Amino acid sequence: MYAKALFASIVVTIAPIAAMAAEDPVVFVQRELANNLSAPQSYELVSNQGNNAVVSLTAIAPETTYYKDKLPARRMNLYVYLVKAGESWGISGSAYAMPKTVRMSFKYGLSQSPAEMTSTSSITLKGAEWIHSHLVLVASTDDVIIAHFREKQETIEKIRSQVGLHPTSQYPNIDHDAPGYKELFDEASIEYVDLKKRAGGDVKESCSFADCFALILAFDSPHYEIGYLHVTRPEDVPPVSEDGYIVVRSLGDGWYFFRRL
Repeated sequence: MYAKALFASIVVTIAPIAAMAAEDPVVFVQRELANNLSAPQSYELVSNQGNNAVVSLTAIAPETTYYKDKLPARRMNLYVYLVKAGESWGISGSAYAMPKTVRMSFKYGLSQSPAEMTSTSSITLKGAEWIHSHLVLVASTDDVIIAHFREKQETIEKIRSQVGLHPTSQYPNIDHDAPGYKELFDEASIEYVDLKKRAGGDVKESCSFADCFALILAFDSPHYEIGYLHVTRPEDVPPVSEDGYIVVRSLGDGWYFFRRL
């Protein structure tokens, strides 16, 4: 991903990286990277498993190009992956929340107001307003999307109850327009339900039990997803890395916010 090239140069300039004994991962990242990023803010420890840690922050991803299109600079989450050798932390990789293809989708999706959408298509104003507000949400930083979960949790739990009515389904996506779903999906700004089952799926990415599914807020080819994952066993939460599930954050009661590339 394009963020790796950025950090390849950063790591070269600060290598070898050493930290004081038992240094806090957030303090380490603040010290080593603050001067290499544009307007870094909101440093937060997402995970610390002893010898591996993930620190999240927001920074302005610089202006870039995708084919012939110019993508404007944009504030987004940046995830920094750390490994510890002895008592010293080192940076093993990083990932911005949105790859270029996704930034392109949001650029065009947000380029029109709801009123402009209705003038160029047959969509209703209500439908256009939903699309616009949905795009604003999914283009936001983690804290905004997590706040959305808290606000809509009652509705999301109703969707969970509906999912429980289909425990033997072999089809990975439940119909968004099925009775009892559409209104709930629209209220919670959910695109579709993904049943994360082993049957018919990638063993490395699928759960091995029935009660494991994700409510997808946004997706893009080939693997990009943002959503809320629900599992009943913590050991089935997917591992975090700079080239898979780039972040997984607990929301409580078996729910997790995630981004996947």
